[in-house]
Amino acid sequence: MTKRAGGLDCITPIHTSFLDVDPLDAKYANVTHILLDPSCSGSGIVSRMDALVDEEEVTDPARLEALAAFQESAIAHAMRFPAIQRAYIYRDAAWVLQQLAARKGSLKHLIASDKVNHKRKTYALVCETLKYGPAIDTLIEKIELPRLARPLSKELLMVMVYETLLSPKAPPGNTPTSGPFFQRFGPLGRTFLPHVSLLRTALVKYKIARGVADNTELMSDRARQVEAHFVPKYVRVNALRADQPVPGLKAAPETGPMADSEDETFEPGVRRFIEYLRAERWTELPRGTPMAVLAQEFVRGCH
Repeated sequence: MTKRAGGLDCITPIHTSFLDVDPLDAKYANVTHILLDPSCSGSGIVSRMDALVDEEEVTDPARLEALAAFQESAIAHAMRFPAIQRAYIYRDAAWVLQQLAARKGSLKHLIASDKVNHKRKTYALVCETLKYGPAIDTLIEKIELPRLARPLSKELLMVMVYETLLSPKAPPGNTPTSGPFFQRFGPLGRTFLPHVSLLRTALVKYKIARGVADNTELMSDRARQVEAHFVPKYVRVNALRADQPVPGLKAAPETGPMADSEDETFEPGVRRFIEYLRAERWTELPRGTPMAVLAQEFVRGCH
């Protein structure tokens, strides 16, 4: 049958169970389509022609449940392939952006919806796309991408533009769209990828007009303000002290403000917390003050 269909040159049979295939294996990295044809119970067929049907109808409840469980596990396993999973994440992220634009819920509320399958990855992708919202809108309007890439929605295009041009993992501007990176778009790529060269040109012109050299400078003003005033949400203070230095752990400078220190070991938020501990206000708090009070005082000091 394969020979008659002309598939000898493009089909590679693998003698194994589909559920035993490792989705993270490098040879399946570019798999964008999977056709599942699991066994059918036949219970939905009204008029059967048994002579033409290979399988007998399954009527035993236990066998029906087992068959349904197998079908569900096969679908779940298929969704673990990265390229296929990514295409669904794009659609989920686009749906969240649409709902946000229509003011139909907060970001966290929408991410928690049953319509979003890969919640953590979708949340991260939406947040990063929103950071560059104004820049992405400008690029899309410059080349009239919604008209060129019909029927893809504007929100879906925003997510794909971010991934292609502004993501830290985006390939260099001279990378051909036939490369492995662009396989992640799956069937969406057929409509979107022909316009990547126009988007790259528009991005270069936009950066020149803005007078910026790095993509991170294209973040919205609000996103830059948030990152500039980052304060850690959780702070842990270990009261234990070691007499001997711990290998691989640098100690904070004993003198001088942390902000002026040349030691770059600490994140900005941690630097601010250490500075606060060394400030005179720390001595005003009685010894043994609960951590909740200390954290509250720290937040007040930051503002």
